[in-house]
Amino acid sequence: MQTNNKTSDDAQRLSPSAYLAKALPIVQKANAISLRYFRKGFTQEEKGPGDVVTQADKEIERFLIEQLGVLFPGTGFLGEEYGAQGSQDLVWVMDPIDGTANFSRGLEFYCTSVALVEKGVPIVGMVINPVTGECFSAAKGCGANLNDMPIRVSDATLRKSMVVDGLGLSLPQQRERLARIGRIAAETWQVRILGAIALEMAYIAAGRLDIRACSNQKPWDVAAGAVLVQEAGGKATDFAGSDWRMGAEGIVASNGTAHDTLLGLIHRKE
Repeated sequence: MQTNNKTSDDAQRLSPSAYLAKALPIVQKANAISLRYFRKGFTQEEKGPGDVVTQADKEIERFLIEQLGVLFPGTGFLGEEYGAQGSQDLVWVMDPIDGTANFSRGLEFYCTSVALVEKGVPIVGMVINPVTGECFSAAKGCGANLNDMPIRVSDATLRKSMVVDGLGLSLPQQRERLARIGRIAAETWQVRILGAIALEMAYIAAGRLDIRACSNQKPWDVAAGAVLVQEAGGKATDFAGSDWRMGAEGIVASNGTAHDTLLGLIHRKE
C-alpha cells in the first residue's frame, strides 16, 4: 500500500483539537464498514493461536490509511494489520477492530481505535463502538468527551473500584496475569474480563470502570485510550509510573485515586 513519502516536517502542524476535529468524521465513516460486516457476515483467518483477523480489520485499516493520508500529508501510520508506514514522528496509530474475537462471535463489545502520536506521546484519541454509537474522543489539553458531552473518571476508592483485565493467549501470559489479577482483586470490589482494551480504557475515562493493567500491550491497543483516560482526569502510566508513551513497558490506566498503590500491587512478588 502506497503512502505519502513526505516527512512529517513537511506537514502543516495543527493543534491536537484541530487534528481531532478533522479526523473524527473519517473514523466515524470507518465504523460504518465494521457495522456492515458485523450485521451481514465476513470471512476470517487465524494469524496465530487464538488470534484472528477478519475482512473488516483489513478493509477498515486500508480505508483509514488512505483517507487520513489524503487529509494529513506527511503523517505516518502504524496499524495492527499493515504495520508501520511513512514518518513515525507524527503517526496515526490504529486498531481497526479492537476486540476482534468478540466481533467474530457476534459480541457487541468491540471498537475502532485511532490515536495521533507525536514523538512517542499520544495527543489525540478516538474510540468508537459502532453498535452502540458511542464515540469517545479526546485531544491533549482539551478534555475528553462521549458523543460531544464531557466525561470524567470516577472517584471510586481502591476498595470500591471495578477492575477489568484479560488472560492473554499463552500459558505463561495467563499465569502472570492471573497472579496480578489475584493481587489486585484482593484489594478491590469487582473484576471483569471484557475483551477489548481500547474500549475498556474508554470506559475508565467515562467512569464506568476504574482500573486496567496490561504487561504486553501493543501501541494500537492503548494509545487512544491513554489520551482518553488522562484527559478525563485519570492516569495512564507505564509500570514505572511515568506517563505512558510508545515503547513503554506495560500500561496501568486508572481513575488515579490509588495509582501508586496499584503499581505496588503489580510489582509485588508472591
